[in-house]
Amino acid sequence: MKKIMYFFAAFVFTCSQAFANNIQISNVTTSGNNITFDISWENSWNSMNNIDLNYPNNWDAAWVFIKVQSSTNNLWLHQLVSTNAANHSITGGVLQIDAVTDGVGVFIRRSSPGYGNVSATATLAMQTLPSGTLNFKAFGIEMVRTNTGNFGVNDSTTGFNRFLSYNVSNATIPASALFVGSPTLANTYPTGYAAFYAAKYESTNEQVVDYLNCLTYDQQANLTDVAPNSVVGTKAYNPGGYAASNYIKILTPGVNNTSPAVYGCDFNANLIFNDPTDGQNTACAMFTVRRAISFLDWSGLRPMTEMEYEKLCRGTKFNGQANPRVIGEYPWGTTEFYNYNAANLSFTGTDTERVDAPVINGRCISYSLNAGYYPARVGQFAQNATGRASSGAGFYGNMDLAGNVWEIVVGVNTTSNPITITSLGDGNVNPAAGPTNGDGNQPNWSNYAAPTYWGLKGGSWWETTYYNVYTQVSDRQTVPLSPSSLITTSIHTGVRGVR
Repeated sequence: MKKIMYFFAAFVFTCSQAFANNIQISNVTTSGNNITFDISWENSWNSMNNIDLNYPNNWDAAWVFIKVQSSTNNLWLHQLVSTNAANHSITGGVLQIDAVTDGVGVFIRRSSPGYGNVSATATLAMQTLPSGTLNFKAFGIEMVRTNTGNFGVNDSTTGFNRFLSYNVSNATIPASALFVGSPTLANTYPTGYAAFYAAKYESTNEQVVDYLNCLTYDQQANLTDVAPNSVVGTKAYNPGGYAASNYIKILTPGVNNTSPAVYGCDFNANLIFNDPTDGQNTACAMFTVRRAISFLDWSGLRPMTEMEYEKLCRGTKFNGQANPRVIGEYPWGTTEFYNYNAANLSFTGTDTERVDAPVINGRCISYSLNAGYYPARVGQFAQNATGRASSGAGFYGNMDLAGNVWEIVVGVNTTSNPITITSLGDGNVNPAAGPTNGDGNQPNWSNYAAPTYWGLKGGSWWETTYYNVYTQVSDRQTVPLSPSSLITTSIHTGVRGVR
């Protein structure tokens, strides 16, 4: 789960590898237009033979994408791969490669029912390569697939700001179905009815470091809080008094307008970057909407709607009926709730960080009163003997949907038509014409400066008021957002991409 970088010579190419969240991508080489690498991750599953209606028929997957840097411009650009699955290959007979229609990446998943750790060697056929001597980076994000089908929003809880109780039974939601005056959501809008992939975990510090290290100097300056040419150990984000929640730092200073900075993780503040106790797999709490849009575009993903969030939590039944809703329920499907915070963590900052307390149902990282506290490692409640309610998992297996860091979502509002987010990130915040400010460039994603388009779901590690209500599936007190949340660094806001 820690990050290691290697470089290999292959003809005129050099290659690197990166891994995060249990995904390991290593031994990257290229030959012609093919890129080959070893891939592995833990606790993979395919449950398509399941007959228990309390659990889904679904699978997890690795979303894999490639970046390329040419000596002609030194920009890290997204590298498209073949849209024909037959052009890719993978060893071992356990995994398969699913191509996507835009070629931005591939999904690698189990081809038949099974559980456990997986590893294989994959070869992807890349589309046209740029000229010059090339460097490559390969990235992987663990994802979970949902099913097409009915699901319910709201759990009949009243008070605060909540949807009406409504069963989403097709891809269109009529006007005023979600609340009085809510707009019609056409079948082109991600209502959650159709199947989609969602990241298994909230985005981590390591993933954000990978992203920052693919940007230009000017883009880094635009998307962090400090100049990239600041001294070694300077924090990339400066949210104020809660500095313990921020440990992405400058490893190598940039040179103004010439060379970008190199960032790394340094949780233990010893200036030895990316060591085993540096919090690489802690949820990154430094997102604004603006940064989230850029990160998701760069990753080839898109923002999640608030209906999709509720589907991840509540799920569907296989007979087409909406999963029964529990009044006041949390993402793990019960009303049990026990809060923990950084004071309860053992092995802090490591890949094995966990709450040092008995395994019980309803555990959540929330309610921190100390300025030295911080979010936890993603998925840290899941252990060998835990089930859905004791690991805090949503219906499909997504972790930390409540607490840890807020989930940025696209919200539904009455003051404007719903934004169109059906397009996916194309991987490029560096257009081929040259560097820009690094903002996401999808034309039909909402302008980040419009707060009515955005919201937060799920609560966070920091909340001290309504912390046990913010974390309920149906709560919408933070939809829409306040304007400051769009562009001002917080201490508690994360993001989870979908595709």
